[in-house]
Amino acid sequence: MNKKAQAGTAAGVVAIVAFIIILYILLLPEDVRNQLFNTTAAPTTAQRAQVAAERNILVFEHPGTMDPVKLRSREKVLDSFNLYAEKTATVLKSVQTVHIENGWLRKEVYNLSFSVADLANTENYVLAFDVTNAQGRLLASLNGKQIYDSTVSVGNVEPIKLERDQIQSENSLLFTVSGVGLAFWRLNEYDLRNVRVIADFTDVSKREYKNFFIITATEKENFEKTKLTFVPDCLTQKVGPLKILINDRELHYQTIPDCGLLSSIEFDQNYLKQGENTITFRADEGSYFIDRVSIKADLKVLQYPFYYFELKRADFGKITNNTANVTLELQFADKEDKIGELNVNGHLSRLETSNVTFTKDLNVFVDEGQNYLQIVPKTVLNIVDLKVTLEK
Repeated sequence: MNKKAQAGTAAGVVAIVAFIIILYILLLPEDVRNQLFNTTAAPTTAQRAQVAAERNILVFEHPGTMDPVKLRSREKVLDSFNLYAEKTATVLKSVQTVHIENGWLRKEVYNLSFSVADLANTENYVLAFDVTNAQGRLLASLNGKQIYDSTVSVGNVEPIKLERDQIQSENSLLFTVSGVGLAFWRLNEYDLRNVRVIADFTDVSKREYKNFFIITATEKENFEKTKLTFVPDCLTQKVGPLKILINDRELHYQTIPDCGLLSSIEFDQNYLKQGENTITFRADEGSYFIDRVSIKADLKVLQYPFYYFELKRADFGKITNNTANVTLELQFADKEDKIGELNVNGHLSRLETSNVTFTKDLNVFVDEGQNYLQIVPKTVLNIVDLKVTLEK
């Protein structure tokens, strides 16, 4: 019984000691407790606040695309090209000889059929022929409608105009001769030679030319005045008006240009858009060679943004004592070669990298109180993030 009592007493003592040890550990500061157990627990809210305070973010911006403006005047030079919209006399149908007759016992007609492949661009239809034998009145009908009834003499005949609105894709031109009446012994007849239907056809396959050009974001945002210039050389004696469109918006120009002279057209800069733009030239008649085509634009005086931050006296003292650092961090969108100029409180330094990140210590440039930072691009800079931090 004494041994059992002694064992119970020992167990109670161990339990009391263990409770005291656990209570002691719980009462220790958290950082001491973590060191005691060598733990890797996540930082507490207080620790995160301390880190944020030690690495204070002074500036955090998203500049985007920065385009170097070396000249206030921008010019997009486009290729030279030809425009064709020439009218040519085209023979739609021809036959060497036509014989028609009409009598009591004999009658013969002739159907001259012809096709028109492009009704929209074909006009000025005429019927022409010579007469080698003539007796009676010559009659002609187009698609069932009479267009001619006349006594014709041997020789050349004045061409007969065919109305455009009577022309179809497929056409029937019927030649007949008047009857002899009661004179049963007579025969009215005609012999025609070199019979042809002629029309003016305008080849429009090359009457329109379209080209493309690029406008950057900086250009679009800072255009002040825009104009189109070109030199039209006329390759035919007769030419028609030129029609010009930018992004399908017509310029106020549709006129016959002065051939061989520089043409200049000012237009609203809102016709242009960031990215790809189109320009279209169209000629209704004639043949042109369009040379020295360019789109010129004047830009506003461009100021790149300034980023401001403030350093308190205590923080500036740490910087001068080399116990704190002010650091610029840039995050780029690409790995292209990038060149720019940093301006920190009037102190200029070079920015050059092909990496997606760039960092620079600004300690030697900063002052106590108000500070500013400016980036002037020398190449296109696509900056995703710009951050200035104070690390203590």
